[in-house]
Amino acid sequence: MTQSSTILEIRNLHTQFRTPEGLVRAVDGVSFDLHEGETYALVGESGSGKSMTALSVMQLVPRPAGFIASGSIRYAGRELVGLPPIEMRGIRGNDISMIFQEPMTALNPVFTIGNQLIEVIKLHQGLRGGAALRVAIEMLDRVGIAAPDQRVREFPHQLSGGMRQRVMIAMALACRPKILIADEPTTALDVTVQSQILELMGDLQSELGTAVLLITHNMGVVAENADRIGVMTDGKLVEEADCKQLFASPQHDYTKLLLAAVPSMTAPGRADLRAPTPDVLLKVSDLKMHFPSRKGFFKRPVGYVRAVDGLDLVIRRGETLAIVGESGCGKTTVGKCINRLLTPSSGQIMMDGHDLAGLKRVGLQPYRQRIQMIFQDPFSSLNPRMRIGRIIEEGMQTHGIGTPADRHDRAAALLARVDITGDVLERYPHEFSGGQRQRIGIARALAVEPDLVICDEATSSLDVSVQAQILDLLDELKAEFGLSYLFISHDIAVVRQVSDRIAVMYLGKIVETGPTQAIIDSPQHPYTRALISAVPRIDHEGRKQIILDGDVPSPANPPSGCRFHPRCAHAVEACHVTEPALETSDDRQVACLRHREIAETVAASE
Repeated sequence: MTQSSTILEIRNLHTQFRTPEGLVRAVDGVSFDLHEGETYALVGESGSGKSMTALSVMQLVPRPAGFIASGSIRYAGRELVGLPPIEMRGIRGNDISMIFQEPMTALNPVFTIGNQLIEVIKLHQGLRGGAALRVAIEMLDRVGIAAPDQRVREFPHQLSGGMRQRVMIAMALACRPKILIADEPTTALDVTVQSQILELMGDLQSELGTAVLLITHNMGVVAENADRIGVMTDGKLVEEADCKQLFASPQHDYTKLLLAAVPSMTAPGRADLRAPTPDVLLKVSDLKMHFPSRKGFFKRPVGYVRAVDGLDLVIRRGETLAIVGESGCGKTTVGKCINRLLTPSSGQIMMDGHDLAGLKRVGLQPYRQRIQMIFQDPFSSLNPRMRIGRIIEEGMQTHGIGTPADRHDRAAALLARVDITGDVLERYPHEFSGGQRQRIGIARALAVEPDLVICDEATSSLDVSVQAQILDLLDELKAEFGLSYLFISHDIAVVRQVSDRIAVMYLGKIVETGPTQAIIDSPQHPYTRALISAVPRIDHEGRKQIILDGDVPSPANPPSGCRFHPRCAHAVEACHVTEPALETSDDRQVACLRHREIAETVAASE
């Protein structure tokens, strides 16, 4: 890259916030360049200053508390710091656009997708009426949304997470900007949808010549997509290098720690050396959870959402069984059925000769003590009005464990065991970091001495370094307390590190199960192979990635008898479809086409 190709120059940027405790230096002297057509990745943990650097470029620092104290941000030679708002409005959207992390929050829920796209087109391109609508439909089509002329009239809640993120990309690229800032654009997405979005961004970048500032904590995504990398911590840029150079030879200690914490698809997992236990703790047979789908003024049932549709699994004592799959496949519903937070439609959940599925409230009491759950969001799962000590003691009190003094001592001991020390029992959840709150959730689950702990995406919202700490802790506690885990996740790299066996789930069914290493190294089902191939990796050279087009089919009235359905498709050779199978209903057609895509893309990759 030559200096003449530089499109964005940031020099000694300081962005600060006024707080009751004093000034917070969110960005503390950051300097780097972004060149035309390149992808520059900013990486680091939450709170390192990545997003605030991007918001400073966009001149969107939250006011009045936040402000740019000093430094320079020059776009194409033009200084942006101190630029009048009306002039900045002409640059924002036209020349520099941003994709925000959470599309459901960024999109207005009371306006249609078309209205929000047209608003951007009107503001920045001056088009009106039918002309603006045509451009909106064209952009939706360009980002791969099927039937864009219909989707343009729908609301955000009617779209899947991947489709909402595509809408955000369409809005950001509607005016063909020179710079695209992508702030964690794939964090909340499944690996298959993530692959689609990243491929789409790459194609549009090549077509439009856009420079991309990619902000993420996913080092696999960085390794596969970035040209250069800047590593941030505590508001400072501590290392900058070419992508391959940084992964091959990191220089700063923080960079080394960050890379060491990344889950690997090739390094030995934590579970590899443990011998399997023959004793069965829990057995699930033909489990079904169907939710009625209602329409009309009187909410009459018109069908069912088959969230779990005939599932079988076994969890042995002392083992970690992982359930993996895309969002909407029914993973969390399985966990809630086993924990009896939901009453299954049918099936058996056997534990010590008793069927939990048929037990009522009183009969369930002892089994609720033996089966505990760690939830995905450590903040919303903790009562904000209760002190930490009370949160942990509540379960022990419900199950009549110990005296008040005993419960207080056990709560303190458990917090110390999960590395939260000091006088913390009287503090509230908001006074802790995300990683600390997840540790509190773990302590709460262990307080009643369970046999089985269901971890529902327990590390998905955490940074890689905090995630590694939590995974280490779970592994230690498993050995110390003789626990079994049902580990629910869509992150196969994490699952690779912690599980003894993997069960792959799709449309409410388990399509493949087996030892972790066997599933990773030699997946048999086409869907499993597509899922594993989509995992972004640091060591991605030579990997054949399978990109699945479209969204996951809905579990509402899924197809029966379709030869692409997981219940009958167990190998690429078994996947054959005839056109009449596609003519029964819209839902079935979408599902069948999805299965055909799985089969064809897997076959093509071979």
